[in-house]
Amino acid sequence: MQHTHERLAPSLTADSVPQVTELLNHPGPYASAYIGLEPETVDAAARSDLRWDALRTELGRAEAAPSALQPIDALVPDAHMHGRALGVIVAADGHALVHHEPSHLDRDCASYERLPMLGPLLAWYQSRVPHIVVRIDRAGADVSLLDPAHREPQHETIEVFDSNDPVLRRGNPGGWSQPRYQRRAINSWEASAKEVAEHVTSLARVSAPRTIVLAGDGRAAAEFRDALPDDLRALLVDAPGTRHGGNTEALEEAIDTAVATAVARDTAHVLAKFREEVGQHDLAVNGATPTLHALAAAQVDVLLVHLDPDDPRRAWFGTKPHLVGRSLDELYGMGVERPYDAPLTDVAIWAALGTGASVRIVPKADLLEEGIGALLRFTH
Repeated sequence: MQHTHERLAPSLTADSVPQVTELLNHPGPYASAYIGLEPETVDAAARSDLRWDALRTELGRAEAAPSALQPIDALVPDAHMHGRALGVIVAADGHALVHHEPSHLDRDCASYERLPMLGPLLAWYQSRVPHIVVRIDRAGADVSLLDPAHREPQHETIEVFDSNDPVLRRGNPGGWSQPRYQRRAINSWEASAKEVAEHVTSLARVSAPRTIVLAGDGRAAAEFRDALPDDLRALLVDAPGTRHGGNTEALEEAIDTAVATAVARDTAHVLAKFREEVGQHDLAVNGATPTLHALAAAQVDVLLVHLDPDDPRRAWFGTKPHLVGRSLDELYGMGVERPYDAPLTDVAIWAALGTGASVRIVPKADLLEEGIGALLRFTH
């Protein structure tokens, strides 16, 4: 039976992670390594080398090809200059996916398998949602769009009025002209905020931000808020700072918090929908075996996965993403002559991306049996 879900928060698909799609076009096995870095320390490079040496030894025990490790060798010494964590996946032909991550890594991990370890990388990508930052004053605003689809932030300055205009300063000219000056100032501030709001609205309709961070002059910010449509007003988060100066570190911290909150809200929305569908015994499956069966039938709309580096479970797969199962016999039953096995989570993520499903990395929850489940496109 075909059903459609209410609109859910965006999750990761093959289209939204083209670098992963490109990687999967190259043959395995793959060497995957995720290394925490310590850029704040004076011996950061030495510490990175020690951490990589431990993972390199682990990969050597897994019989990783030296050609798969050499690209990582070259990246580690300077990695601390580019972030607090490094993720590298190297295919059998030497093609490498490299990610420098600004946030800390909870735990180093590595694998050498027929499929890449994509979970930690997708968790990083998931945390980078589109968002807009508006720094506003009485004359205009500086607007920034930060979108994972673009390598660099997009910045634009909107100058509606000359900030030195004495009318905008709303001083006290005195005498009979004071009410006239105040009316002109109020009208100017409203016009400026309205123009900024129109620009941000147009930008939001294209970029679909998950949050909008607002900093600057209190009166200008209030006028801007009032001029926004209701759906965008609901995304606003107030932050400290001014348009020209202020505590930049506090503003950056507020932006990071707003983005993390938006990601958590999106994840909670997906889990709430999953809970509802499981309760209705409708468009959801729960647990490893039912989820792999749904992936094999191309039923999965959103794959939900909790990452556990110590998870020992494995699954089997063939040459196409829908050829997956818990047992070797299942793959033989699908006509696969030479099945391969890999960690269960990696198999599920590979199958999801290859069958047009999206992936949501979720925290540990009792709701999710065996750390894996899925929302479905349809039921039989």
